[in-house]
Amino acid sequence: MPVGMDGRVRQPDGPIGYLRLTSFSSNAAAEMREAIQELEAAGASSYILDLRNNPGGLVRSSIDIARLWLDGSPVVFNVSGREPDEIQSQLVDAPGSALTHRPLAVLVNSGSASAAEILSGALHDNHRAVILGDTNTYGKGKIQSVFELQDGSALFVTVARYQTPNGTEIDRIGIVPDHSCVLPGAPASDDDEGSGSSSFMAGLPMVPGSEVALLESLMGDSCVVAARDVLRDEVAIVANAARVASDIVQPVAMQSTPQTTILPPPA
Repeated sequence: MPVGMDGRVRQPDGPIGYLRLTSFSSNAAAEMREAIQELEAAGASSYILDLRNNPGGLVRSSIDIARLWLDGSPVVFNVSGREPDEIQSQLVDAPGSALTHRPLAVLVNSGSASAAEILSGALHDNHRAVILGDTNTYGKGKIQSVFELQDGSALFVTVARYQTPNGTEIDRIGIVPDHSCVLPGAPASDDDEGSGSSSFMAGLPMVPGSEVALLESLMGDSCVVAARDVLRDEVAIVANAARVASDIVQPVAMQSTPQTTILPPPA
């Protein structure tokens, strides 16, 4: 059975932590950190990060949020210049350990743009998350310089473009989801195990009384339900791997124990 850093036993079929990010503001990373820590303490077995209709915001914020989910100092995005060989990589500049290594699903749609696409691409290409959605993301990956003209108008010149860590162009293409929100054999919107809305836990601050309404709406959201099914499979794989590792390690540990034998006294 997985055990968290706080010593609590984690149920592999525990509730799913749900986090929705509506924009990449200057305090988004701090709020996300607090939400993940609270959900970890509550025993979340996996996570859904909802970036649907997120128009983006501060690119710096996307780097800081990626840092919460990724170990070390991986590439968050690449910047391609006007020349083919002009590629600069942006890495996590404060390397460390992720707040959680539990399975993660990211929800996107055609309204997910800019920093939302950068974060989605970073989590996907670093093998940290699966992406779910019925369309590609918006495809906003230009870096532009603005020149004011004498008549009061402005000229926007594209000087570079964003790429995912694997080199996939974001501009005019967007992030391609790994899974559709309509999966073969997906259950109806009501919970098929009879646990109701308790299978999800909301992780971002909400006004009093809004959590019940949110949890009810989640159960009728096809993308959330599809993500739940994908995460259940991921959690099952992780739990099975942990059991196999335990079965392998135990005999080895026993073999390494010094063997003692009591010999009879000499004649």
